[in-house]
Amino acid sequence: PADASPAIPSAPRPALPTPTGACPTFKAGTLKFAPTSQSRTARVWMDEAAAKANDGPLVFYWHGTFSSPDEAEKGLGEAGIAAITAMGGIVVGAVANNPGLFPWLTETDRTFALVDEIVACAEKEIGIDERHIHSVGMSAGGLFTSALSLARPSLFASVAVYSGGSDEMFATPSTNKFSAMVFFGGPSDNVFGKDFKMSSEAYAQTLRTSGHFVLLCDHNTGHNLPPGREAAVVPFFLAHPYGAASPYLNAFPAGVPSYCKR
Repeated sequence: PADASPAIPSAPRPALPTPTGACPTFKAGTLKFAPTSQSRTARVWMDEAAAKANDGPLVFYWHGTFSSPDEAEKGLGEAGIAAITAMGGIVVGAVANNPGLFPWLTETDRTFALVDEIVACAEKEIGIDERHIHSVGMSAGGLFTSALSLARPSLFASVAVYSGGSDEMFATPSTNKFSAMVFFGGPSDNVFGKDFKMSSEAYAQTLRTSGHFVLLCDHNTGHNLPPGREAAVVPFFLAHPYGAASPYLNAFPAGVPSYCKR
């Protein structure tokens, strides 16, 4: 099937991984992936007919501590998920093997391997728009999205982080300057001994220093999903394909919260 985005032959595209295990048949529901590191499950949102007709975006959603993949319906909004799946796109929310405190960070390398396997299998089995691979997450999921973007900078078109961040640096240099929306909830955004204001600002600074476009968004409501995210994040992903300069450099479109700053 054709990409959902307009064909741009000269546009840069990431080099995608290849499957290391048996790929599932892609359909809406809970699927099992079998990377060589460890078998894992994930919830998948998709419109099977649309996905067969068009190669759409692939969006990862990483939930917070003590939550579940269903959080994606709040984190992206049901309308946001519907917009992605109507384009032939896929939203994936992994199931945590260790559903305790900061679950994704207790097995980071295995979860990186799961990401690679999902990307590889989605491309092989149903087809994706490789210029639109994105990640978003809240709290533990925001921390993991930050870590994932620093570990796989050549894979993502753009990311969004809800109360996450990182004080780490890029694992390897990359010429791909993915764009990011980085949300945090002001000085009270501090749980489980983690200062999310500090980690969000540190992550934004790392990206900016490396030439990435960043919107830093302080909603100042504590450790909560950011207000206005439903109207902001999916349009941000769609407006920021792989390797493209941000169209938000000069002016923000409607839907970007007023508390977001370049």
